[in-house]
Order: sequence, then structure tokens, then C-alpha cells
Amino acid sequence: MSGPAVPKRRKGYRVAPENVERLALLLSVCDLLKDNFAVSDPASWFEVRLLPEVPVRPMDLFSLREDVALLDWGSHHEPDAEKILDKAVPGWRQRYDSAFEVFTAPDGEPALRLKDR
Repeated sequence: MSGPAVPKRRKGYRVAPENVERLALLLSVCDLLKDNFAVSDPASWFEVRLLPEVPVRPMDLFSLREDVALLDWGSHHEPDAEKILDKAVPGWRQRYDSAFEVFTAPDGEPALRLKDR
């Protein structure tokens, strides 16, 4: 389901049946996360990156229909984010590789520097 489809559905607009099914699944996953996996705020949890340097979030796993990887991550069945990404986003290392890294500068602020290679 696309981002714009959710507000349309809430306003009563007709949404394709397959999107209604995905929305129902998303709500079920949110309930599962709250009730069984101690995720107090599923909406925020869906927006946190699996790894700080990789822009892949649980919502991206859901959008990619990587439901098993999503639940493995949420349940901590597979606590290694790299293994989750290997399964769900093949080639992620090459795609998101950068010559730079974020570090905390002496003034306490985030900064960029070249990685040691």
C-alpha cells in the first residue's frame, strides 16, 4: 500500500482490495509488535533504520513484502541487521557503500570523515 492510500482509505475513498489486505496486514503486524514483542510505538519503530549507515527501515521491508524478515527483526528472532538485509535487500552492501562515515566530533556534534580503508 502506498503512503497516499492510507489517508484516502481513512477518508472513505475506495482503495484496491489488495491494498486493503496489505493495510490489514500492517495493522496486524503493529498489534503483534505491541502485544508480543514489546514494541511500545510500532509507528516509530517502522521508521528507525536497521543500521545507522543504511537507509533501510522496517517499513521498507514491509513495502518490499519481506514479511518474514520484518517479523524476524521485530521479534529479535534474528537480531543481526546485516543478516536481515542480506535476505531482504540483496546487494545492499554495494548499493549503500560510502567512502565516508559519520563520527562524533570533539565539539560533540556529528561530522563526516573518510573511512579508513
